[in-house]
Amino acid sequence: MPNNIRLRSDYVPLKKVPNCEFCSAKKFQYESPSFCCANGTVKLTYHKMAPALRNLYLGSSAKSKHFQTYIRTYNNMFAFSSLGVSYDKDLAKRNRGIYTFRVKGQMYHFIDDLYSAERRPKNLQLYFYDNDNEIANRMACSDKINELIVWELIDTLKDNPYSIFLRILSEISNLQNYHIALKCNSGLDQRIFNLPSTTEVAAIWVDENDVGAIHVPHIQIYTHSNRTQRVNYYFGCYNPLQYPLLFPYGQSGWHFGIKKFHGEENMPKNYALSDLEQLPNIKNFTSVDGYLDMEDQVMQKGKRKRDTVSVREYYSYRLQMRNDDEDELLHTGRLLQQYSVDEYIKLETQRMDFVFFNQDLFRMDMLNGLLDILRLGERYASNFGKQTFLPNSFIGGPRDMRQRYMTDIALVQYFGKPDLFITMTCNPTWPEIEEHLAPSDEAQNRPDLISRVFRAKIEELKTDILKRNIFGKVVAFMYTVEFQK
Repeated sequence: MPNNIRLRSDYVPLKKVPNCEFCSAKKFQYESPSFCCANGTVKLTYHKMAPALRNLYLGSSAKSKHFQTYIRTYNNMFAFSSLGVSYDKDLAKRNRGIYTFRVKGQMYHFIDDLYSAERRPKNLQLYFYDNDNEIANRMACSDKINELIVWELIDTLKDNPYSIFLRILSEISNLQNYHIALKCNSGLDQRIFNLPSTTEVAAIWVDENDVGAIHVPHIQIYTHSNRTQRVNYYFGCYNPLQYPLLFPYGQSGWHFGIKKFHGEENMPKNYALSDLEQLPNIKNFTSVDGYLDMEDQVMQKGKRKRDTVSVREYYSYRLQMRNDDEDELLHTGRLLQQYSVDEYIKLETQRMDFVFFNQDLFRMDMLNGLLDILRLGERYASNFGKQTFLPNSFIGGPRDMRQRYMTDIALVQYFGKPDLFITMTCNPTWPEIEEHLAPSDEAQNRPDLISRVFRAKIEELKTDILKRNIFGKVVAFMYTVEFQK
């Protein structure tokens, strides 16, 4: 049996955290220069947080503590879209230790009809249904909420462009004769400091009788359809519709049209949107169909150029720690857990979409078909081969896991049993973690910080073993990281 070594929690101290020269993000050891902003090519404007929300997130009063405990309940109450997900409710109730938001399967955002099939309104319907009794309607959503906080959030979200638009619906007669085609991407450039306005998220009114008006993917809100409309992950309004308490001003999230910067000469100090290549805007088109056709073309395979910001690059930039960042996203507690899981699923979904739409790039599909023909004697092409598969380059896929397993087995077969079995456990009280926590933060609600510090210590431990040879010369090694929480 190999010798079992368990390291102390204070082992492997890290060096002082420097700042990125391009975006001022704090960088831990062994993080690549392109980890935060891709060497300065990714630059996004800050998502400024409303002062009232900042006090609730960072405050220490009884009201702030209550808000921090039920933050996901308050966000769902004011969300414009509904969340379709299967998550572990026992972990969310802290019945098994610390609070954990863990999902099973896919995660979806849905838009409901303007008129609820049930008597009780929900989501976007609460913004224009019976405004005289709005507080009572929202208080009926849960018995755990505080009325004073609800009043404060309503006042804060009065400047939200989606909230402004939906409240206008209460003044429109014959609303049942129309449905809404909501703009999925804002025309604003996220590289400059501008906030969305009502006109930037204004919807397109379409007569219900005009059945041929819209034929392309878009966010369509009907009066009575008895079904929900899905908000696709590549829409810019995917985040602000679901997380109004993270984006109170309706700031757009990631979409295909975010451009990169290439060189300091392209970043004058006093530049405006007109000085840059404008993103497609509805004002540039003379008809609704022209705008929607353009959007459909952008979403098609192969239309995204290399000079645009990818999903991974976008959220790598957003989830960085910066001293001058005012969005307070990293200090939103349990809502940050849900948001982080949501964005990781978005990244995985995009990767799976790439594999699905580019099966012709992989030769395994043809090989599988030939093997099926030889084994089964099949004569019909429709009966052999696999429709889709994940290549071994897809991390976590079955072929990737099998390849890793076979590599480890080969090492043991060639070198024999290992001499050392070393275990290292993450400690939330590490000084590198505690010094970056706000007074209102809990370590379990900062998966970004914990994972980065733990990885830095893992890399330092590998350096000690493999390069400094503290246990002698290493001929082979393998390791795995288990996220147990």
